Amino acid sequence: TSDAANNVKPAEPLESADNTVHAQHHSATLTYTCPMHPEVVQNAPGKCPKCGMFLEPEETSDAANNVKPAEPLESADNTVHAQHHSATLTYTCPMHPEVVQNAPGKCPKCGMFLEPQETPVEETSEYTCPMHPEITQIGPGTCPKCGMFLEPKSGDTNTDHSSHDDMNHEESGFMSMIDVTKDLPRSLDDLQMEWIEAPFGPFLPGLPSGLQVSFTLDGDTIAESETHAITESIKLLKNTPMHGGCFVKHFLELHPLTPASSRLLLSQAMENLANLKIDEREKISRIAVLERERIISHLNWLVLFAEQTGMSWLQQRAAKLQLSITNADRKRIAEVTPALEKMIKQIQKTPLLKARTSGIGHVSARENLFGVVARAAGINNDIRNNDQIYASFGFEAIVRQESDAWARLHIRLDEIGQSLSFIQAAGEITLPTLIELEALSGTGYAQIESPRGKTSLELSMENGFVTKVNIETPSKYHLDLIGPLTDQQELGDALIAVGSLDLSPWEIHQ
Repeated sequence: TSDAANNVKPAEPLESADNTVHAQHHSATLTYTCPMHPEVVQNAPGKCPKCGMFLEPEETSDAANNVKPAEPLESADNTVHAQHHSATLTYTCPMHPEVVQNAPGKCPKCGMFLEPQETPVEETSEYTCPMHPEITQIGPGTCPKCGMFLEPKSGDTNTDHSSHDDMNHEESGFMSMIDVTKDLPRSLDDLQMEWIEAPFGPFLPGLPSGLQVSFTLDGDTIAESETHAITESIKLLKNTPMHGGCFVKHFLELHPLTPASSRLLLSQAMENLANLKIDEREKISRIAVLERERIISHLNWLVLFAEQTGMSWLQQRAAKLQLSITNADRKRIAEVTPALEKMIKQIQKTPLLKARTSGIGHVSARENLFGVVARAAGINNDIRNNDQIYASFGFEAIVRQESDAWARLHIRLDEIGQSLSFIQAAGEITLPTLIELEALSGTGYAQIESPRGKTSLELSMENGFVTKVNIETPSKYHLDLIGPLTDQQELGDALIAVGSLDLSPWEIHQ
């Protein structure tokens, strides 16, 4: 800085007659180092060649510490650059800013070491981001997209950073994010990050117990996902052929989340195999059983959803109502209905719920979508459409078009109210009695609209022994949705999307 131009009055001599000797000694013992890379040391002000930070002065004994001055920051043009930098660097006292001089020293008023300050100069060099070349500006700075330091554009002769370009990062022990992520695919936000593996489950709030999802995270964005159930892989037949009575007991233990639906499905398959006709009153009673389990299942999902989203009041209330309805008769369900309806209205009025779920977990219409997932996507393949008893109750499938977590939430809430009305219309709630399978031969088929969607069972027997079983469940198909739903999504949104599918780990390994 020109003293005449800035009217800067040099500071008074630091000492008396011995000042010249002291200044020479101080110059010989004052070095500059980087606060982030202390191995970078030189005897003149400048910037760190590794991170670009201004070097800070430190007082040390060259002879005692054997400090070797750092190499010049630039190449052959370094002398010119140093002269330019020296012309723009002055020193001031942090306690007495009026004390300004163009060389290091101590404040004549308080004795503190003067600190360097850079006088602004007009910058004419054009800088750009190495990762986003469309970002350009006059002067240095950081990229608004990725945060990297901008670098001079190629062909710019105002600043020479050839020493940085030639720097061997491997030898210096420094690796930039570009080095770390150079072989990784780029995420949609165009920001490369080091990938990490993050497993979630099997007890993560919002995911069914027994389901584990492993995400590969690119920052907070999902780059890849892998899902599996850690429940034991269960064979539908322990041995072939399998005695009919043993098979019935084994099958009823396969689906702990929907025991009533499993019993209804097996009963229908066995009755079709034996060509039995079921009384109309019995069919109505079975509908009441199925709709009660639909309410229980939707409430169970609501408990997990509330836990995941931090709504403790909803988690406690839904869990309490679920226990009240489990194994309840028609009278008890009627007593609980007002509390259920009040909770549903309160959920629908929760202001931030739509913002948290709307647009999250969008599922494109495709084959092999069932239950709530299908109906939220505008697909009406509900098995109950073809049942005459449901038709007599005035059944109409509840369908929405948004196909996101918000739509799936509201279909479940609406179906709870719908199921309550069907139970009151049906009257008695009675589980079916299983027929004896002794000496039966043939094939029986059945399908029901379980709480998660269409579930079908095919059963083949020879002389009372089961020889072949095949079961199709919604979770086996919906498991394939996790990849498309979570790809390139933020972690929180991805977990909401997975939870909204209501997958059953016990349906996957069969």
